[in-house]
Amino acid sequence: MPEWPDFEGQRLADTWQIPRMKIKNNKPIANFTDIDPGILICDSFALENLGEALESEVEVLSIENVDKIDMYILNVVNLIDCLDEDNSEIEYFSSGRIMNIQSYSFFTENLNDTMLFKIPQFSRTEIFSTDSCRNQVLRSSLTGLTFAQVYSS
Repeated sequence: MPEWPDFEGQRLADTWQIPRMKIKNNKPIANFTDIDPGILICDSFALENLGEALESEVEVLSIENVDKIDMYILNVVNLIDCLDEDNSEIEYFSSGRIMNIQSYSFFTENLNDTMLFKIPQFSRTEIFSTDSCRNQVLRSSLTGLTFAQVYSS
């Protein structure tokens, strides 16, 4: 696996060095592929179906795939400080930093017209989607993503 930068919601295109990758197994290729927490990889079909809707929320980074399959990293740059810590169930380290969140609560007024986002507290490892993103993925019959409900308003 290539040496990744930290995908923490910042734009990376200016310093991006296109990694060369190979698909390791012989399983059917999904539209989305899991490689690392906080990183989305998709094929050109997924990009065509979601690209315009996600235009302001992700940065599309190229990958050189030795299997000649067009794949891209969707770097989520939509960092929203919307975690309602008072109404979430959170474990903290003694330093006061968040260790784990068992139950999320969000300030939903910050999520209007949002599809994908990260929160500052877990920007390196968590990507969140709204129902509008989930619905568009399902309508487009895209494969490879699993949605788990973490909050309901």
